[in-house]
Amino acid sequence: QFIEFFENPAFRADGLKIYPTLVIRGTGLYELWKTGRYRSYPPSTLVDLIAKILALVPPWTRVY
Repeated sequence: QFIEFFENPAFRADGLKIYPTLVIRGTGLYELWKTGRYRSYPPSTLVDLIAKILALVPPWTRVY
């Protein structure tokens, strides 16, 4: 999906923001996590994933 995002002329974004998902007590996501219906990635997996995504980002794209 990220390849499409950067190569398709319909998108060609000049900026990218990557937001982590946080599980916060009192939210719907917390309830999903508590019941096992949501699982977050382990930190090492997230680091590897973000590194792979950043390797695809063209030089003209700002990463915030």
